[in-house]
Amino acid sequence: MKRVYVETNFLVDLLRPLRTKEATALHSRHGNDIELTIPWCCFKEVERTLMDRVVDEDIGFASTANAVWARLREEAPGEWESRNPSVHQFLDAVRDLQRRARADCVIEIEKLMDAVVVVPMSQRATDRALEFSRVKRLKPFD
Repeated sequence: MKRVYVETNFLVDLLRPLRTKEATALHSRHGNDIELTIPWCCFKEVERTLMDRVVDEDIGFASTANAVWARLREEAPGEWESRNPSVHQFLDAVRDLQRRARADCVIEIEKLMDAVVVVPMSQRATDRALEFSRVKRLKPFD
C-alpha cells in the first residue's frame, strides 16, 4: 500500500462544510490502495482555520443574504413577498448548517485522527520542519 502524505489544506478541503470532490475522493481511497499520513500539527491548524475562516467562507452568507432580502422586500414588496417563506426556510437551513459545522468540527477532526496515520510530534520532525522552513521560506507548520 502506498503512503500518501497530506497536510492542512487537504484537511480543510475534507472537513469544510462544502467539501471538495478531490479531497473526498482521496479520503475514500484510504485503507484500500493508499494510506493517508498526516503530521499531528495539521490537526491543530485545521481546527483554527475552520472555525476562524472556512465555515464562514462556505456558509456564512446568511446574515448578508437576510439584509439583501429585507431590502428587496422593502423596495418592491409585491414582487418579493410571495417568496418569503421559501427564502426564510433556506436561510434558516443555512444557519443551522453553520451551527452544526462549528459544533461538529472538533468531533470530525478527532474521528479523522483515529482513522489515518498521524505523524507524531518528535524532535526529529520539528528539526526537519525548521530546516525546510528556512530553505523554502515557509512557516514551520507548512
